[in-house]
Amino acid sequence: MSFNKEEYQISSFLNEITERQIAFLDQENTDGESWDYYCNGQVIKATVFRNTISGSVRDLLQEFEIKISVDDNEIHSSCSCGSKEAVCKHVISFLYSWVRDREGFVNVANVMEKLHDMDKGELILLIERMLEDQPANVRYMKKIDYEIDEYDFDDFSE
Repeated sequence: MSFNKEEYQISSFLNEITERQIAFLDQENTDGESWDYYCNGQVIKATVFRNTISGSVRDLLQEFEIKISVDDNEIHSSCSCGSKEAVCKHVISFLYSWVRDREGFVNVANVMEKLHDMDKGELILLIERMLEDQPANVRYMKKIDYEIDEYDFDDFSE
């Protein structure tokens, strides 16, 4: 199976986000507090895949998971901080990171391309490590046409 990198290009909508747009969001929602989070290096584990950027933002002793998708010039976001604001300071600081440091984001398409070059043994080791870290990901086995009789994957349904 060959890998077609064109299928996984970064969305033009994501590439068109400007710092000016983010600064406006920042002033409207956090009075500029998001800029401080960005400047203090609080954005970590940043990835990009097609029209989505995701990762974490540190806030004191916690890390909050961020996911931002862009389509048709609309930004959809989620943050594990639980803020009631339409867009929280963590999401906005992550957007600052995207427009200013996008070359530091891990492009998931590049990782997927490398997966296609790995042999079966390497892939098995990788999947084992992923399951050890996040056991609930066993639910993805249901989506593959394997017959594994001793497991009830319905218990892991999303």
